[in-house]
Amino acid sequence: MTTLRQPRRHAQVLRYLLAGGLSAACNFGARIVLSLWLPFEAAVAGAYVVGLVSGFFLMKTLAFPPSSRSLLRQMGGYALVHVYGGLQTLLVSSLLLRFVLPALGLHQQADMIAHAVALLALALSSYHGHRKISFR
Repeated sequence: MTTLRQPRRHAQVLRYLLAGGLSAACNFGARIVLSLWLPFEAAVAGAYVVGLVSGFFLMKTLAFPPSSRSLLRQMGGYALVHVYGGLQTLLVSSLLLRFVLPALGLHQQADMIAHAVALLALALSSYHGHRKISFR
């Protein structure tokens, strides 16, 4: 049975994916630049902060309806969801780069592949946290 809420939820998910994609592009680009000066894990962590800030404002304006919660509370909820997400991104990208991709014989652009897969995992895991915590 289809309800009126279902099409709205699908549209919200699409807007979330758009905002998340733009945020991930900021994150990914920042990691490439930071990798010029920093080791991989430090570059991933720094890029995550860039993605976090850009993502908050993109999600707030594109994906979720206005909230009655204060901006500070929304930012706190967003940060809370991303504490988990940051650890997940760092762990997944590092495990892929250091162990999984070499075991599969993938060495070229391994840092790009590892980081991209980790960002995809983050997009899938964070939607519900933002809907229920950050921008409710």
